[in-house]
Amino acid sequence: ANLAISESARAHIGGCASSIPILLTLLGPGINADACKCSLNALELLATENDDIKAKIINLGGIKTVMDFLTPPSDVALVDAGMRLLAELTKKNKGNAQLLIDEGGFEFVTSGMDKHPNLPNIQASCCGVLRNLPISNVDQVNGTVRLILAAMKTHEEVKMVQFEACHVLLQYCSHFPTIAESIQSKGAFPITSDVRLSKRKRGHSSSSDEASREVDHISA
Repeated sequence: ANLAISESARAHIGGCASSIPILLTLLGPGINADACKCSLNALELLATENDDIKAKIINLGGIKTVMDFLTPPSDVALVDAGMRLLAELTKKNKGNAQLLIDEGGFEFVTSGMDKHPNLPNIQASCCGVLRNLPISNVDQVNGTVRLILAAMKTHEEVKMVQFEACHVLLQYCSHFPTIAESIQSKGAFPITSDVRLSKRKRGHSSSSDEASREVDHISA
């Protein structure tokens, strides 16, 4: 995982035919948790902005392997790392996103949010996956929005939660105008406004401000 931080090392590791299969093999029962976490982190780094590596992971059944490994989830650090890997695999890739949906990924991710409401890293990484997934069922959207708004309220000061959550809401509002009206009627948008105000008072700004402004614009 540490080697994969280096761009040149990533290219070398990714070019090795056995690297991805070996890393996926580590995601199984009886393997040390630290080794599993390192494997997930390494796979995420190798897949970052690399379509060839993503394809290798997908072709080797990587999505199902990760989901099976995290079912049932035991170590929250592994859940976080696994969700971040799924987010990277589905980022800007509709085919991979649909594969995750077909494997039950939507329910898998929302279940992770529901089980760990007080862990901001899990909430952020789950939202990171959700923003990539196509969704056409308005009932599913409504249920997910409740989880997202709860996460934003619980973790008002956590920038990454606000950033990822706002992007999911932005996607939902753009596809389902009634969702924007529903969110606004719940008084949810003051959450993002309060977060921006508190950050400005401290002299800070973040990319979550931009995302929440976009959601405000859609809801107007």
